[in-house]
Amino acid sequence: MTAAALWSYVRLGSFDDWLSTHRAGLAAATSDGDERAAAWMLNGIGNHGVRTGQPTGAIHYFRRALEIHRRKTGREAELSLAIGLRIRGDVLRKARRPAEAAEAYRRAVALQKQLGDVYGESLTLVGLGDAHADQGALAEAGACWERALPAFERAGDSGRARGVRGRLERLPEAS
Repeated sequence: MTAAALWSYVRLGSFDDWLSTHRAGLAAATSDGDERAAAWMLNGIGNHGVRTGQPTGAIHYFRRALEIHRRKTGREAELSLAIGLRIRGDVLRKARRPAEAAEAYRRAVALQKQLGDVYGESLTLVGLGDAHADQGALAEAGACWERALPAFERAGDSGRARGVRGRLERLPEAS
């Protein structure tokens, strides 16, 4: 419920409110010693940077969140780490660092595959494909997108499936 309420700031474009709310949440989480909440607030501050055109500055916050996730154990912590790695990949792509983005995505895919998070793995594969495309590695990009598509179709996520099909259709024909 809290995440949905916070996300409304983004939908409304209230990025200043988003940032101040996440900073207050980070202070409270730190004061309470709640590392999990602190990691989510750090991710939120990083997302603010991405959405306001400052992806390079956002990397610091995502890195801090990943450090917290790495200290935790268990399936939930591993899923959080995989999500953090995917977000790191997204930020690095926006910062025009596709090789580093691809590495973050590869690490997330390996972890998601190990955990059986098929849908999360597919989300990450789309980003990995985009990072490959950014580097001109179109065959690798297409392979990632083809691996991602079935999970979106099975989940009934027609918007994501349509986006992946569009990427595949824009690939040049193999000669």
